[in-house]
Amino acid sequence: MRSKARETILQYLYASAKNGKNEGLLISLSKENKLTDEDMKFAQKLLDLVFSNKEELISLISDYLENFSWKRVFFMDKLILIMGFAEMKYMDTPKKVVLDETANLSSKYSGDNSPDFVNGVLGRYYKDVQNGNNN
Repeated sequence: MRSKARETILQYLYASAKNGKNEGLLISLSKENKLTDEDMKFAQKLLDLVFSNKEELISLISDYLENFSWKRVFFMDKLILIMGFAEMKYMDTPKKVVLDETANLSSKYSGDNSPDFVNGVLGRYYKDVQNGNNN
């Protein structure tokens, strides 16, 4: 299930931000979360996109923060936004699914106001994508 794959990626990004990249950890989390081979391929693709486009994604996200700076965004919200923007920008996942999944992740792993915040930022980008302005 891709929801579990996204959760695994978030757990990995959190751990790697604190302790550095560790391929063994990704494999361990994948087993712990019972990812299928298909889920693991999805997770690896999204993770590769996040790492290879991180600075571009942060710049893009910053463009969609209203009256807020990147430095003030909660750490978990940053990770969730980077994942959501990467999936929405570079993958063929339906955009509304990405919105729902990021809101679910922020509900589970971040603060009380995070789902609305994350959904609002990603939602503004989604509207631009729908209007053909997808940077």
